[in-house]
Amino acid sequence: MKDEPELLKLMMDDMSVQASIHRPGPYWQRYANTTVDAILRHGVACFRNNPEVGKGYSDVPLSRNLSPILPATGPLVSLLKSRFGENVLRRFSNGSYEYLSRLALQRHFDRELGSFLRETARNSPLPDTMHGDPARWYRIAGRKIGFNYIRVFSWIADFEPVVDFGKVKAVLEIGGGSGAYAHTLLHRYPNIERYYYLDIPPTLYVGTQYLKHFFPGDVFDYRETRSLETITPGNTAGKRIIPLCPWQLEKVEDSIDFFWNSSSFQEMGIAIVSNYIRQAERLANENGTSKFGIFTYATPKTETPVKKKKRLLPKSEIVNTFENGNCWSCHEVAQAVSKKLISGELLCFERTGAGPRPPLP
Repeated sequence: MKDEPELLKLMMDDMSVQASIHRPGPYWQRYANTTVDAILRHGVACFRNNPEVGKGYSDVPLSRNLSPILPATGPLVSLLKSRFGENVLRRFSNGSYEYLSRLALQRHFDRELGSFLRETARNSPLPDTMHGDPARWYRIAGRKIGFNYIRVFSWIADFEPVVDFGKVKAVLEIGGGSGAYAHTLLHRYPNIERYYYLDIPPTLYVGTQYLKHFFPGDVFDYRETRSLETITPGNTAGKRIIPLCPWQLEKVEDSIDFFWNSSSFQEMGIAIVSNYIRQAERLANENGTSKFGIFTYATPKTETPVKKKKRLLPKSEIVNTFENGNCWSCHEVAQAVSKKLISGELLCFERTGAGPRPPLP
């Protein structure tokens, strides 16, 4: 993966002058600036094992400690740091934890996901899931699989009976994170001609660089779209992947067959979610076949004052926001694979009918 700090700076500078609806919500605001600093110090090559760079959107451990088996401070940790250095200690302790974790989860993941991956591999090679040196990985169907991709494979497996991906031409992913979902869907379905991958900087920058590794010459990045008045299939140089900052979505003019969001709607304010849904209504294809898939994870039933200030939207608020416009109907997706691997629910929203797309208010 190539570091392009000038691209990151351009994104961050432009975001600083955008309206609040196009900037990080309360959940992500605390990460944005610290993540930028970490990217400039460490680069993006190993973002999947560096919590300072990849926390919250890649497969790094979420703890700020050196690892889940060592505290952040203390006499023993200070002694080990002075003796071996923090980076060596972090990799050793994380490695020890991951070894124990793999022993516990290896058989479970292989049993629940292994048959899907073996069947997939018979039709075409599996994508490389280990680029970026993930801290969490498991051996499934005879090969190492990065944890982010375990989730992605399970979501796609459960959505394939609902969405005919073989006929999808254009996808819009809102909250694309590391780019693992885009990477997998584009690899599995070469018929997809345009993939709009949207996230806030600096996450969008990291995902852009990640996707450039797998699809060299096929990513139309922010430097190229920034000055466009409209973003259409005709002015993106025929490239398959178009990374978007949130304020660029209103410039897109296309007909989208499949929309996708995993988890991040819950981490946004309701005004931001409403804006994305209105944009999806505008971009949905006119034959009424567009579908919007989302994954929601469980939220606490009770909230402390601190948590309420940075609250996660419950599933019910997201569903109500979709259905209030009378343009989408919701149904749950049978989780034959993902239910046994990840705690959460898959939902599919379908257009209520064909016809002209509603204008934005």
